[in-house]
Amino acid sequence: MKHKRNALIKSLAIVLAVWMLAGCQQNDEWLGYEDEEDDDASKQTQTSQKVVHLTSEKSVEFVSDKTKESWRAPLEAFLAKVTPHNFPEIDYSDPYSGSYAVSLMDLNLDGTPEIILANPGGSACNVYYLVYDLLTGERLGDLDGGLVETWDYYYNPADDTIRLMVKFRTQAGYATQHHHVSRIEYNKEQNQYDDQYILQFTYSTDDYGIEEGVARAIYVVNGEEVDAETYYEAAEEYINTHIRIVDAQKQLFRWVDVVSEDASAEQRAKAMAEALLSSGQEFIKPETKK
Repeated sequence: MKHKRNALIKSLAIVLAVWMLAGCQQNDEWLGYEDEEDDDASKQTQTSQKVVHLTSEKSVEFVSDKTKESWRAPLEAFLAKVTPHNFPEIDYSDPYSGSYAVSLMDLNLDGTPEIILANPGGSACNVYYLVYDLLTGERLGDLDGGLVETWDYYYNPADDTIRLMVKFRTQAGYATQHHHVSRIEYNKEQNQYDDQYILQFTYSTDDYGIEEGVARAIYVVNGEEVDAETYYEAAEEYINTHIRIVDAQKQLFRWVDVVSEDASAEQRAKAMAEALLSSGQEFIKPETKK
């Protein structure tokens, strides 16, 4: 009995590993890069664009360094209001206080990223994200995440769409792990971003005090509990129909890694803005409507 349980757990772990990696391997066939530059050499550093070929017919272009630089002033102005987690002067009643890390992600693919403040969770290894508009500072929603996660843009050739997908893991005690795949969507009625869970998988090995041990698995697709076969068919379809756009993955910078506690608010803002804008992370340029 115990041997069968261990075999099941190992099999599930292998499937999960393959699933989490498959998205990275999916676009090996077509993926390529081109640098498109202005003919005027004096302008090349500002106008150079990177183009990513996703399929033989589909390409995406990233915004220029000049465009990224235009985000610096509003980014620094916003970050100067933020007091990082565990810094001496923190005030938890202040909505801008408590983040341990910051990232930039363009949630609606309009060519300008939103500011994402990462707030620590607890023993569940979860992360609580706050979303803000880069240019106005308006709060635009809350998102779920985990200490082990990836945020990637995926292209689906079937419907010619690009979506931001989040894969993350949380836990409930030592014996239970939850694996999630969510899609970030914009709710026009509420003017908020939120999570739409596509795939969820929970497995538990509650064998403390039980001689033979017990293994349980719960499978959820689009919010509905299903059997294992249905779940893995949905996971396989996801892998086979989505192409990951490389270099656009979320980069998360911890305050403690970019600035000291005795730095002023302005110094903290400048250091974090520089880390975010010089990370090499790319941002997708909106397609020109024909």
